[in-house]
Amino acid sequence: MRWAAVVLGMAVSAYLTAVHYYRPVPLVCGHYGMVDCQSVLTSAEAVWLGVPVSAYGLGWFLTYGILIRVRHLGRWVIRGWVLLGTTTVCYLVYVEFVVLQSLCLWCSLLHVIILTLLTIELREWAISSE
Repeated sequence: MRWAAVVLGMAVSAYLTAVHYYRPVPLVCGHYGMVDCQSVLTSAEAVWLGVPVSAYGLGWFLTYGILIRVRHLGRWVIRGWVLLGTTTVCYLVYVEFVVLQSLCLWCSLLHVIILTLLTIELREWAISSE
């Protein structure tokens, strides 16, 4: 389950990064009601320190994949990384709903993947502490 989430997260993040850098790559997302991927991905909040947030997402999933592969760093490092991702998701959801008042479905998929990974980590933590 983890590897599928990592691969999917990397693929979506890479797609959104490609959309940002390479204009010929089409953004496949509808525009209805609050759903407006284009406005979210082209907003000032979609870039941090000159780098699109989706590129940070790609780095986050790549790092998570490495961490679960080299487990000798310990479960606490992995849990901390997932907690960092979850905190970032909370902030980005706030930005989408409150600041931009628009929702990106691709971004939401990434948020769900990270929250799923949090759930997996919490479940394993509960099992290991029994």
